[in-house]
Amino acid sequence: MVKLTDNLNDDQLTALFADVQVFKAVYPTMETYESAIGQITNPLKKETFRRLDDWFAPRMAGMWATISGSHRTIDSEFVNDNANVVRATLDHGIGVLNGDAPGADFVSNEVTLDYLSNRKMDPKDHLALILPTRKDIWMERLSHVAVSNHTSPEERSKAYSVNGQLRYIIKNWPEIVFDDYPEKYIDENRFLREGEDGDEYRQEVYQARNGLLAYKGDIFIGLRVNESRGVEHNRDIAEKLERPNLIEEYQIDQDGSDAITDYDTELRIPEISRRSYI
Repeated sequence: MVKLTDNLNDDQLTALFADVQVFKAVYPTMETYESAIGQITNPLKKETFRRLDDWFAPRMAGMWATISGSHRTIDSEFVNDNANVVRATLDHGIGVLNGDAPGADFVSNEVTLDYLSNRKMDPKDHLALILPTRKDIWMERLSHVAVSNHTSPEERSKAYSVNGQLRYIIKNWPEIVFDDYPEKYIDENRFLREGEDGDEYRQEVYQARNGLLAYKGDIFIGLRVNESRGVEHNRDIAEKLERPNLIEEYQIDQDGSDAITDYDTELRIPEISRRSYI
């Protein structure tokens, strides 16, 4: 029995993945998603689901785990657990799906790419990123945060790292990044806007992205820090869709000495000599 986190071991994960095998035999369509979550009345949203179905079609032979976690506060314990869960997921032949946010998504991408590189495996079949908007808009947002005087050094570090990692992925494996949203799917100017209105709108866009992650993830694994509402929202969707799911809880003092505030100098993933994206 291999311990992955304080409360999760590999046997439990194996049992959860066995549930996925049963679930996968009746993989839901957009229609069954609507029956669980609610009717999709926005034609642009419905078109997005169709495009995501088409994009995922070559990957449908496998299974996918949406691994979601904190994007604000992480520490070394969280990073170690995140890496253990990702490696165990890949060991079971299940792909990693995320939304390209800081924190857990960033760590998951690093671990997955390292794992696949060491085994000479194709990322197309084992890693998938669903961006919140078109990649040029998402990278513009990250670039702005990375240089803004209105953001903290911690937020700037996260944005630099996520933006650099995404550029590296797009350069080498553009096919693992989904951003094929219909024109006017979101208000891109508002998404890029500073201030309270922009912040509130971005949360709406991120929640919509979470719905897409839940739709395509066969299983949901949450690494929830400080009762994160985002992770709870993701699990709520997974449960409505009757997806196998679990959550590991963490309490981290965001101002404490253990919190990782600089991804380039402080974030260290076990067994990986991490690339620098700064």
